[in-house]
Amino acid sequence: MELPSINGLRALSTTYTLLSRLNDLTHLRYLSLSGSSVASLGNTICQLPKLQTLILQYYARTYGLPKDLAQLQDLRHIVISDCDLIQEMPANIGKLRHLRTLSIFVVGSKPGCGLAELHSLNLGGTLRIKGLENVRNEWDAKQANLIDKKELNILHLSWDGRANPKGSNVSVERVLEALEPPSTLKSFAMNGYQGRQISSWMRNRAVLRDLVDVRLSNCDNCEELPPLGKLPHLKSLYISEMKNVKWIDGDTYDGVEDKAFPSLENLVVENLPNWRGC
Repeated sequence: MELPSINGLRALSTTYTLLSRLNDLTHLRYLSLSGSSVASLGNTICQLPKLQTLILQYYARTYGLPKDLAQLQDLRHIVISDCDLIQEMPANIGKLRHLRTLSIFVVGSKPGCGLAELHSLNLGGTLRIKGLENVRNEWDAKQANLIDKKELNILHLSWDGRANPKGSNVSVERVLEALEPPSTLKSFAMNGYQGRQISSWMRNRAVLRDLVDVRLSNCDNCEELPPLGKLPHLKSLYISEMKNVKWIDGDTYDGVEDKAFPSLENLVVENLPNWRGC
């Protein structure tokens, strides 16, 4: 999905006074901001009713994006990059019915900040879901409705290692099971998963069939990997910090023509102390 390129508007990233005078900017449709300008503008962004594309880069603010972002009903694309300190999304982002690109979603513990906000959004392209330790149960995860998002190509799932919310008896294995993606994925990454077993959809080659790139890291308790060797298009594989994994591909192959990793070009394996081989 190609976003419009309007170089002249990039000057707004350092010009707070211009954006503060909204009388000549109320019809702005494309806005790209970076660095301190994002924090300075804050909720002023939410006073641009015609805005369709919002790009935020190098945003160091730790307590979230503009809180009233859900007011921008014309938003089609929210692209966020190099903003790793964001701890949760604005509430009720699911109200943005026209939204087609949401490059990152950080699960929060407040009302309106959970995975249910993704349920009805027809998202495509790249989606990175962080803060999965804040999911209270598998039903909440199921509400993300990832399997119906047929335009998704890149999916990253991340648990950051903090304790689960108080009163939660959530099973991370059930949460992962509920996050089954569509079979359209080209790239999949998972970081910080603390379950012992992978989910059934990760064993299903029909779900993983088009994967070209896989990255699995910091899954300390996990004892197995998906059937990666049987993925026909897999070109790049990165596996790191999985101390209980012994085999990258433990499946058997019956015929000479049935070879493991038929398309693999790049393999990186780091910190697998019990690794015995492919």
